[in-house]
Amino acid sequence: PRTTLSASVFACGGASSEVGTFDMPALLFSHELARTAPLYCLGLDDSSMCRQLHELLFSTFIKADMSRSASIGCTADEVDHFADVALGLLTHELKVVPAGEKRAADVVIIDQHIHVGHRRWLG
Repeated sequence: PRTTLSASVFACGGASSEVGTFDMPALLFSHELARTAPLYCLGLDDSSMCRQLHELLFSTFIKADMSRSASIGCTADEVDHFADVALGLLTHELKVVPAGEKRAADVVIIDQHIHVGHRRWLG
């Protein structure tokens, strides 16, 4: 048995376009592949509302490890160091992660247009 997933891209104003339909083996959704640890999720957005939405998604729907998971992007330093945080080199508070505790994020959400202070990033 297979499970079909659809993916759409949503644009400003509520318009969406179908990206594609993907067949996933039902095994991916079975208890046989249950995770041994909660997912580590990370978001990047300049909007505080979107950061809150990311964290709601991570905690409520994904059941992520919220001691590690977060959404950052409030400061230019957070934006500049996002890749280091996503790779597990820094915590979301931008502190160095001890060697034995380094873990890359399992899920990331990245805003395409970021504007913090006088700086802008376009991804």
